Amino acid sequence: MVMNCELRIVNSRDDIFERVCKSLDNNIVKENLRENGGTLNYTGIVYGTSFIILAALGNEIIGFNAVLESPRELYISQIAVKKKYQQKGVGLQMMRKVIEMAKESGKIVTADVRDYNELSKKMFATLGFTQTYSVGGNGFYELNPEQRGMEGR
Repeated sequence: MVMNCELRIVNSRDDIFERVCKSLDNNIVKENLRENGGTLNYTGIVYGTSFIILAALGNEIIGFNAVLESPRELYISQIAVKKKYQQKGVGLQMMRKVIEMAKESGKIVTADVRDYNELSKKMFATLGFTQTYSVGGNGFYELNPEQRGMEGR
């Protein structure tokens, strides 16, 4: 079942940005870390991010995509979806929004994915990302929306 959720963008300059990051750390991030043994924390979200795309169902935040913007690219620093909403298209919706933004600004989209994270690797492949190289258990992925389109395969 594909879930249709509302996407909201919170810019790092917005007054609520830090509160949103703390909330994500306390909820979605910790749940995902328990499942995947990762190391992300609140500081990693706040200081490595230009904006966050929130996926919401009503007042419940069910996922987020933290993005670092540079002149050339939009780098996906973190993406997480609450466990009960995983594999329902929430991550794809958030990523398609990033790809749309990249296409509008002429930027590429990049991300690194832990080698053991099969769900994320599958999602990035579905969207047309290609792995450019691998270092220390992380695969680095890239999508150029101008070359590959933004619809995914």
